[in-house]
Amino acid sequence: MKLVDREIPIFIIVLSFLASKISSLLNVHALLACMTAGVAVNNFSNKGRDFIEAIEKGSLPLYVVFFAIAGADLNLGILADTWQFVGALVIGRLIFTWLGTLSGAFLAREKPVVRDNLWMGFVTQAGVTLGMAVIVADTFGTWGTVFKNVIVGTIAVFQLVGPVLFKLSLARAGEIPAGRRGRDTGETA
Repeated sequence: MKLVDREIPIFIIVLSFLASKISSLLNVHALLACMTAGVAVNNFSNKGRDFIEAIEKGSLPLYVVFFAIAGADLNLGILADTWQFVGALVIGRLIFTWLGTLSGAFLAREKPVVRDNLWMGFVTQAGVTLGMAVIVADTFGTWGTVFKNVIVGTIAVFQLVGPVLFKLSLARAGEIPAGRRGRDTGETA
């Protein structure tokens, strides 16, 4: 990364391609290899922040393609048959996210405003979860397809609800300036 300072996005694309090919040769899944590489660069390199910023700059087109492909493969019939599982997974994840963050904040002796609102910032999910669901669908046939549809359904719910809850948590914690609260959250200033 030091040698290609200006062309980091191109470097990341080439690196991703190489990681995919090398992981295939080593019989390791590319998603796992790239996640491990990201952890290593972010934690053991002074270029971690630059690496993340470069990925974020170029991520929108990739997300659009990734979610379009995942959505095109979504079977609405299976989703209609499994809506109870989607609902149970959504409710269970909300409860455990709340319990986990509440416990962690309590053990860390956080202020009540943090303890009560922190969980709402962790509701949105997408990338790695969807990638894992696609891997399961490819690996386990019919069962995997049902699993992927349930996961995609829950991701859709969390992608819609997550940002709203996150903004609500910021408003409740007093982190949104008073002049913007009424306009953005429906509250009066």
